[in-house]
Amino acid sequence: GTNHRLCCEESTSRFERTYSVETQGICMGSDDVAKAAGKHVIALAGEIPSGSRKIVKIQGREIGVFNLEDHYYGIRNICPHRNGPLCLGRLRPLVLWQDEDTKYDREDEILKCPWHQYEFDIKTGVCIVDPEMRVRSYRVEREGNEIVLYA
Repeated sequence: GTNHRLCCEESTSRFERTYSVETQGICMGSDDVAKAAGKHVIALAGEIPSGSRKIVKIQGREIGVFNLEDHYYGIRNICPHRNGPLCLGRLRPLVLWQDEDTKYDREDEILKCPWHQYEFDIKTGVCIVDPEMRVRSYRVEREGNEIVLYA
């Protein structure tokens, strides 16, 4: 079996606590493949309710995990513009401009950096105004009662 442990660390954020995930022992069976692929149990399902986030630290990297209507997304907590704490930013809709009309789409799927307001697609990590700029995104799944991040 697999023995996973969650360790709470101090956080610089007034909103979140940062968690690092430590894997102990030897994973056996199909878990060996998962461990090689970087499978990390980061929370139990109820710990990240819909509409919330949790910042975890895995192998020295902070990753924001977001629950949007029971779909989980992981994104690196560093803005590629000026290294700001991206995952502390606000989730916004995508703003579409057509002629003089303003329309909103994809509610809470755009993450706005709190430092300089750069916006990124939470699902892909692509910058809205400059598609050449992107932040690393991670696959996150609910597996039974566990939330698992693949890094």
